[in-house]
Amino acid sequence: VSTQSTWDILFKKSMQTSTTALIDCIVKDYYERMIDCEKKRIKEKSVAVAIQKLYRMFHDRKELKIAKNAASYIKIKYKRYKAINKVGVIRDDENEVRKMTFFHSQAIVIQKCYRGFMCRKYQHDYFARKQFLGHIVEKNSEVQEKMEETSKANAIEYQKSKEEMARAEFAMITSNLHHLTSTKIQPGIYNSPYVANKPQAFNVDIETHLQTSFKSNYQWKPPKPNRISFYKEIAKEEYEIRKKLMQVHKGINIGTHDPISIVVNKTQGKEQMGKPEKTKTVKLKKKQETINDSLHIITET
Repeated sequence: VSTQSTWDILFKKSMQTSTTALIDCIVKDYYERMIDCEKKRIKEKSVAVAIQKLYRMFHDRKELKIAKNAASYIKIKYKRYKAINKVGVIRDDENEVRKMTFFHSQAIVIQKCYRGFMCRKYQHDYFARKQFLGHIVEKNSEVQEKMEETSKANAIEYQKSKEEMARAEFAMITSNLHHLTSTKIQPGIYNSPYVANKPQAFNVDIETHLQTSFKSNYQWKPPKPNRISFYKEIAKEEYEIRKKLMQVHKGINIGTHDPISIVVNKTQGKEQMGKPEKTKTVKLKKKQETINDSLHIITET
């Protein structure tokens, strides 16, 4: 019950009763209230403590929440500020790098154009370089022509020297082949009447080469009388040998004696009379060669 209502009740009673009764009623009501309050003091205290605890908890939580919100807000603002500053610094750096790269590229273009202009104007003139290259081409063509001329001349000289060497070698070989030339009776091996195309060397018949080499190298001397008689005897013996060989070809038996050995023995016996050993051997060799040549001619016929 509220105090205003109690006082209203008391005032109504005081109006009804006297003053003493009013005092007694007040004191009694006071003690009753005190006893009631004493009974409810612990409970009220616990309730008050609980209310205070809840209020303080609510108040502290509210303040803590406010502080947390404030702290988070401050953090957000600080981070935002810091990020804005960092982004600004990064953007400034990027802009600076972009500007420097642009300026460098422009400077490179300017330097390239300037250097190209200076190089073309003072170091590598286009027209002078073109004239120089044309001069080099002309010189190159001249050198190539000279090289071709020299190579042709060297080839001609090499062919001439080679032909001269071949001619000299051929002349040296044909100088000792006079026995292969043709005679009035017997044609030579290089002058066969049965061959249409006769062998040639250096566009000349070999027969002509043999004759010219023999005429140029041979110096005729008149034979001595003793040599004439010697060759007459050899001719007679060759004639006999030819007869005997013809008989052999016809199947006639001529005995165990060889006509070649007979001629050689006769010539050896003639040469051994009053001659020194060296001249005997040389002349025997010559006689054997002449006899062999005659036999070769006989067999061919």
